[in-house]
Amino acid sequence: MVRGEKGNEKSGLRILVVEDNPGDMLLLSEMLKDAGLDQAAFSTADTLERALIEVAGKTFDVIILDLDLPDSRGMKTFASVRAHAPGTPIIVLTGLADEVLGMRAVRQGAQDYLVKGQVDGRLLYRSMMYAVERFRLERELKKRVDEIENLNRMLHFERDMEVEDLRKEIERLKEKLKKAG
Repeated sequence: MVRGEKGNEKSGLRILVVEDNPGDMLLLSEMLKDAGLDQAAFSTADTLERALIEVAGKTFDVIILDLDLPDSRGMKTFASVRAHAPGTPIIVLTGLADEVLGMRAVRQGAQDYLVKGQVDGRLLYRSMMYAVERFRLERELKKRVDEIENLNRMLHFERDMEVEDLRKEIERLKEKLKKAG
């Protein structure tokens, strides 16, 4: 995570908010300010197309994503942003009636989902910090698993080479016995 000049996680946080409703955007902005994130670097997008342009040109610590945009709806929105920003944790915003969709997004890789109208600044901040940390830990875990798998492949390769060397030695000794016998 990027930190500000004095090591403050809040001041260095880079956030992309993808929301098409100006009222909801204003509310989110106020919540983020209330949470002490007024020094964070914010970018906004009100369509999927604009969001994809943003993630292509910048790096973000977290994306807050409304799934219901003018040019994309539902899981297609999430899937598209995730495909274009695979290294960024995504928090999904849903309407009250879309909680099932929010959980589906979590199952497919979103770090969290928040229901509009049930969020305050502290919850939003906590969700963002947890998302960033979980995402970092998941990447670290994947890196460690990959390292272990590579070591395992190397050990199997070495073992297979030793077995092959033993087979060749046995065949050589059998030939030597035939010639001697």
